[in-house]
Amino acid sequence: MSISASVLRPAPRLNVTSGRVFPLPAPRLLDFEHQETAESLYLTLRSSAPAHISQALLDELRANGRQIRAGAYGSIRYRLLLSARPAVFSLGGDLDFFLRCIKERDAERLLGYGLAAVDGIWDNLTGCGMPQLTTVAVIQGDAQGGGFEAALSCHAIIAEAGSRFGFPESLFGLFPGMGARELITARADHEVAERMVSTPHRYPAELLFELGLVDYLVPQGQGRVFAEELSTLPPSPATLKRRQALAAIRYNSLVASVERWVRTAMDLPARQLRIMRYLLDAQRGREPAGFPKAPPAP
Repeated sequence: MSISASVLRPAPRLNVTSGRVFPLPAPRLLDFEHQETAESLYLTLRSSAPAHISQALLDELRANGRQIRAGAYGSIRYRLLLSARPAVFSLGGDLDFFLRCIKERDAERLLGYGLAAVDGIWDNLTGCGMPQLTTVAVIQGDAQGGGFEAALSCHAIIAEAGSRFGFPESLFGLFPGMGARELITARADHEVAERMVSTPHRYPAELLFELGLVDYLVPQGQGRVFAEELSTLPPSPATLKRRQALAAIRYNSLVASVERWVRTAMDLPARQLRIMRYLLDAQRGREPAGFPKAPPAP
């Protein structure tokens, strides 16, 4: 697919405001940087943190939402999600935790994880309840499963060229349970949503830009710089329209989706659980022989 030069434009350089870092108690997976002049808050997954979405990460995100609502950062206009891990935004849910919950028949703990994820999605959708707050995901590399859902729940997505997105859940008989269908439908349409959540294809950022799922496509290595430039400006009309479309999503519908996801997970047959274990090994960076490969996207 050819992309116009205007899309892959170099992001302008900025004089970055010196920010304050707000310490949080351990476990510490995120760095919080408050750019006071730009009224922006950067949440960056540490390079030493796991690439998957753990309960600890969800707890830190939920705590940050509470801080924002309590006014800990004063007036902020942008909340930006990034990753310091090379070529990885997020590899999705905690498959090891999922497998343990299923083995132990602990649907309650699995539901608690899902509800914590929904709270994170809801904070992104609503700007932590602050009408002036715009949420932005900055993607470099892989955004898979729950990581893709987290990006889709933001009001704007910046993606570096070469980044890839997808939902591998169908490989092991599950579906993305934290609102993927509704999030994609709000950005594109129902047909695109159904196709994406029901197949394990990995989609390039260039294609998602053409579909309208990615808002800004920038060269590799330019995501953070472009985000800094974006945060000096008021939200664009397109971003405001996107926020309005996402506002149609209801919290109760996200909860209902998670409840279906838990019921489905608890009934997965042994064969599907074996595939989930293979994917867990890949998530840990130890891809074994025979790892099931998703077919290339059409």
